[in-house]
Amino acid sequence: MNSRQKEKNGHTDASKKILIVSENLEALKSARAYLSSEGYSIFTASTLDQATALCHNFSPALLIYDLDYSSEITEKILRVLRDFWE
Repeated sequence: MNSRQKEKNGHTDASKKILIVSENLEALKSARAYLSSEGYSIFTASTLDQATALCHNFSPALLIYDLDYSSEITEKILRVLRDFWE
C-alpha cells in the first residue's frame, strides 16, 4: 500500500516521526529522501547533542541508529535516548 492509498484509508504516515542517527551524511540523505517520499517526517542527527535536541523538540516515534559508531559513543547515545523515552 503506497502513501496515497494510506491517506485515502485515513491511515496517513505523515504524522509518524523518525529520527535517523548516523555519521554517514550520504546515508542520512538517502534515507531521508526515501522515507519522506513515503510520507514520514524525518529528522536526522550525526551527533549525540543533535539527537538529544531532536528528541526533546519533536518526540520521534522511531529511531534508526547507525551501528558504525564506536561502542563508547553507541552506549552514551543509547543511554540518553532510552532515558528520553522512559
